[in-house]
Amino acid sequence: MDSITTYSSAGDMTLDEMRAFDLIFLDIEMPGIDGMEAVELLRAKQEDNAIAPFGSLPLIVFVTGYKEYMGWAFEVSAFDYLVKPVDDAVFEYVYKRARKFVESYNKEDHVVAIKSAGKTHMISISDILYVESANRKNLIHFKDGKKLEYYGTMNDLETELNDSFFRIHKGFIVNFTYVLKYDRTAVTVKGDEILMMSKYRYQDFLNAYMNYLRKRERLV
Repeated sequence: MDSITTYSSAGDMTLDEMRAFDLIFLDIEMPGIDGMEAVELLRAKQEDNAIAPFGSLPLIVFVTGYKEYMGWAFEVSAFDYLVKPVDDAVFEYVYKRARKFVESYNKEDHVVAIKSAGKTHMISISDILYVESANRKNLIHFKDGKKLEYYGTMNDLETELNDSFFRIHKGFIVNFTYVLKYDRTAVTVKGDEILMMSKYRYQDFLNAYMNYLRKRERLV
């Protein structure tokens, strides 16, 4: 949430652009596509991708002069609803609350978009057990046993994951959440799958895993 983009109408913003934001302040009545229609399109897209609208990004805060839309706003899982003229203190309170939510969300979990077989899959990274790479393809292994193969590089995926993940080998990224045991040569994850550990990455793995465990202890 370090940059701000403004639009004069909801119609100027594509669905992909909407989904890329963490927080959207949206008027309801605007020329062209209004705020109501824009959010309904966004929610329909999220439903198609099995993403629950409540508690997912982007957060929607409606800013409008009409109180009568408030009930509808919360039906589409708006984060908050501001009535014009907006008091500065009220705006600051809502913004800080939204920012705190986004920061917590991004630390603990977020969704990555993966294109496979002509379809875009919105994947919650907390569902990823580990990722392996071979022949210009990545294979995502999920905690429920499912798999998803797609063309891509490990480097690109690494940049989208948080510090719950570590690349133990040029061909493997593991989710610390599901690590059962490890040594200098291998990591065992949920399901008793054994993944090769690079001897050059063991010490960095150990440091990152200890930091992960300390962070988890603070959250409990």
